[in-house]
Amino acid sequence: GMNAAINSSKWTVLAKATDDKFYKINIVFVNFAINDAVDAANIAKGLNQANWATEFGAGSVVMFNNDVDMSGVEIILGDSGGSGYDASWGFMGTIDGNGKTISNLSSAWLTYINNACTIKNLTFKNMKSGATLAYKSAGAKLQNVTFEVDANGLTDMYLVSPRQARSALSMTDCTVKITNASSTFKCYIYHSMSQSYGKGSLNVTNLKVTMNGGSFAAVTNETTTCDLTGTQTNTVVNGTLDYNV
Repeated sequence: GMNAAINSSKWTVLAKATDDKFYKINIVFVNFAINDAVDAANIAKGLNQANWATEFGAGSVVMFNNDVDMSGVEIILGDSGGSGYDASWGFMGTIDGNGKTISNLSSAWLTYINNACTIKNLTFKNMKSGATLAYKSAGAKLQNVTFEVDANGLTDMYLVSPRQARSALSMTDCTVKITNASSTFKCYIYHSMSQSYGKGSLNVTNLKVTMNGGSFAAVTNETTTCDLTGTQTNTVVNGTLDYNV
């Protein structure tokens, strides 16, 4: 279950030290702290339709305190809101990686994110077959997020979600590192769903891509400025895509 249940907020406190000087201390209250792999797995089930508006509505904060290794840890996703892609559902708060890593992920980590969600300062390390940020997505804001993919034996990979629609996804100062890729390996930011779920957009600013082979693209079946093929080293990608597949 959840290990905290207070409304999140940020305070700035003036504290007087022993040198008689005053210092500003920023205090952030979080709704859920991730200390280990069990906490990271619990957050997937916790971010479901039943408690989005209460524990994880706008302004809520999830923060990593430690690096976590998901090897052998089962992730049970929560209710993703049925078959639709409603932007009023999904996690609406902030996930702050606090400079930590979540490694050896081999499935979707989160159930559903939407365009009110911010994910920042987090590294996904050694992503395996089946790994992706969210099972379903209606957008998000990604800031300083790194995806490190071990593509050995893989044919494709969706970094953010294999199911995304009706959304505005933005990526700022993010990094993708792909190793052990075959010439036929394909990596996408996400797979866009049918137009019945609405028009979406993708905005990429200062995305750095490094890969030893294969291809990298923004969205499945779209030709965009994010299309890269072959060996790349810190290739910087910027661009905006409006799509309605």
